[in-house]
Amino acid sequence: MKADWKIGAILRAACRSVRRNFVSCLAVCFVMVFIAGQYGGSTQFIASYDMQNVTNLRVDATTKREVVEAVKAQGLTPEEASDQFNINDVAAVKSWINTYDEYGENSLNAKELTFFHSGNESSNWAIIDNTVSLISGKQRPITAFVSEQTRRHDQQVSDSFDMITKEYSPHFQVLNAFLAFFTDMSGWDIVVTIATSLFSVLVAVFVADTLLLGERRFFLENRAYRRTAIGRMGFIFKERFFKPLKTIVLMHVLRGLWFFTVVGGIYKTYEYYMIPFILAENPNIGTKQAFALSKQMMKGSKFRTFLLNASFWLIELPIVVGAVLISLFIMGEDYKFISGIFAYLCLGVARIGFLNAFKTAADAELYIVLRRRAIADQIEYYEELNDCLLDPETLSEEHEHQTNIGPMDAYSIRALDRYPGSDQHGQTEYIGITKKQILIKHDYHRSYPLTSYVLMFFSFAMIGWMWEVVIHVIEDGELINRGSLHGPWLPIYGIGGTAAVICLRKLSDSPAAVFSLIVIFSGLFEYFTSWYFDTQKGLQYWNYNGYFMNVNGRICFEGLLVFGFLGMGCIYLFAPVIDDIAKKIPVKVKRGVCIALVTVIIADAIYSHFEPNKGKGITDYAATVFDCSDLLPEAVSDNTLSLY
Repeated sequence: MKADWKIGAILRAACRSVRRNFVSCLAVCFVMVFIAGQYGGSTQFIASYDMQNVTNLRVDATTKREVVEAVKAQGLTPEEASDQFNINDVAAVKSWINTYDEYGENSLNAKELTFFHSGNESSNWAIIDNTVSLISGKQRPITAFVSEQTRRHDQQVSDSFDMITKEYSPHFQVLNAFLAFFTDMSGWDIVVTIATSLFSVLVAVFVADTLLLGERRFFLENRAYRRTAIGRMGFIFKERFFKPLKTIVLMHVLRGLWFFTVVGGIYKTYEYYMIPFILAENPNIGTKQAFALSKQMMKGSKFRTFLLNASFWLIELPIVVGAVLISLFIMGEDYKFISGIFAYLCLGVARIGFLNAFKTAADAELYIVLRRRAIADQIEYYEELNDCLLDPETLSEEHEHQTNIGPMDAYSIRALDRYPGSDQHGQTEYIGITKKQILIKHDYHRSYPLTSYVLMFFSFAMIGWMWEVVIHVIEDGELINRGSLHGPWLPIYGIGGTAAVICLRKLSDSPAAVFSLIVIFSGLFEYFTSWYFDTQKGLQYWNYNGYFMNVNGRICFEGLLVFGFLGMGCIYLFAPVIDDIAKKIPVKVKRGVCIALVTVIIADAIYSHFEPNKGKGITDYAATVFDCSDLLPEAVSDNTLSLY
C-alpha cells in the first residue's frame, strides 16, 4: 500500500492543532515528561545529582587545577595525585585530567562533571555494558571500545544512549534484575534490585502506559475540538479501561525482543506505531485486532513516517548549532565547554516549550490520515475504528449523529469546542460547549473542617515520605528513612500542601496565579528550612548543587516546578477527595484518629529535636559534601568549602 500523504501537510496540520490549544498541549506533554518519563532528552538540561560525583562538588576549581598541573609537571599518576592531595578518588582525578586536556583549565569548575551524566550502575548504558561484560568475561568492554574510538567521549555516548532509550528503561531494569543472579551481589542487594525492577515495571504499566494512551486520546480530540480539556488524559483511569494495558505491555515486550536483532526492532517500532492511537480510540479492541490494524495501516508508510520523525531532527539541529555558536561568541574559545551546556539547555526548552507537543500532534494527524484510508479500503478489522466523532470532517451531512448532548447534525458537531461523544465503557461523560456547562465533580471552593485539614496534613506528609523513600531505593538501592523525624512522614510536604489549600483556595479560579504563588512560597519555605537544618543542626537532608538553576544547593528550578504542580493537585484534586472520604468516617472515630496522629507526631518532633534522624543517607551525605576540610591540603583548605 503506497503512502499517499505528504510530510509538509502533516506538519502544517499539527502546527495548527497545537496553536489553537497551546497551553493545554504543553501541559499534557509536561506531565508526560516529568511523570511518565516520555520524550527522552527533554530534561537532559536539568542536572541529576549523583552521589558517585560528590568529589567533583566538594573540590573547588583551584584545587582541581593544582592536582592536574601537578600531574603534568611532576609526572604523577592519577593514583599518586589522589593520595598526595588527599582526594581519595582516583576516578575523579582521571576525569579532571581528561577534561583539562579536552576543554582547558577553565572547564575545571565545581559542577561540570555532574551536570548531565547519568552514569550510575542502573543506567541503560551500564546495564547493556554489564550484560556484554558477563558474556565476554571482560571488564566494561563497550565503554572501553567507545572510549578508544571516540577519544574519551564515552560519557557523552552513554548519556546520549540513555537519553534515546529513556522510555524503554523498564525493559532494561528487567534485564538488570536477571543479571543480578549472575553477579557477586549479596542476597539483600539482589532482593532490592529485583524489587526495584518490579516497581519500575509496575509504574511503567499502570502510570506511564495509561498516561501514554491518555495523551494519544487528548491529541486525537484536540485536533478536532479546540478546547479539549487536559483531564482527557485520565480517561483510562476514570473509566477503568484496563483491557488495553495487556495490549500495550505485549507491544513493549515484543518490540524489546525484536531489538536484540537491531534492525528488527526498528522495523517493528514502525509496524506497531499506531497501536497506542488505536487503543486510545477504541479501548475495547482485542489485542490481535490492534496489532493487525496497525500493521496494515503502516504498510507502505513506515519509511515516510521515519522521514516525518527525522524532520524534527532537522528542526532541532539549527537550535543546537545556533546555541553553540552564540555561547562561543559570548564566552570565547576558552569557555567552549559551556557551549554544550547551553546547547542542551536551549534544546530542552524548545522541546518542552513546543516540539514535544508538535511531534505528538503530527503523529495524531498521521493516524487520522491512515485511519481514513483504512476505512475507505475496508481493510481487515476496519470496523473497530468506530469513534466517528474523532474525525467530524468525514461525518455524513445527510442525517444526525448521536452525542452525549443529544442528536446533532454534522455542522453542529464541527462547531463544538469539546468532544461530544461517549466513552467505550458505556458511561457518558458530560462535555459542555461553554464554560458554565462543564461539570465539576469535586467542588474545590468548599470550606474544610479542622479534622479534614489534619487528615490532609498527614496524607501529604506520608505520601511525600513514601515518594522520597521509593526514589532513594530506585537510585541507590537502599531503604532509608528520609526526613528529620523518625516516623513515616515528611512535615515539609504536609505543611506545604495544607498551607496551599488554606491560603490559596480563594484564588482557585485563577490557576496561573495559584501555580505562581505556590512556586514562590514553596521556594522560600524550602530554602529557609534547608538553611535552618544546615546552620542550626548541622544536617543536610537535600542538596541541589549541580542541578539546573539551583540557589546555594537549597532549591532548584526542577523542584519548584514539581512543587507547583503538586500544590495545584492538592488544591484541585486531593483536598476535595480527602474531605469526601473524611465525611464518610463517623465523627468520633475521625476525631480520635486525628488526636492520636497529632499526639504521635508531636512526641516524634520533641524526641527528634534532641535526637534528630541521622541515619545512613543523611548525615554521612552531608558530611561528604560539607565537612571535608580534613581531606584537603592545609594550604588550600580555606578555599575548598564553598559550594556554588
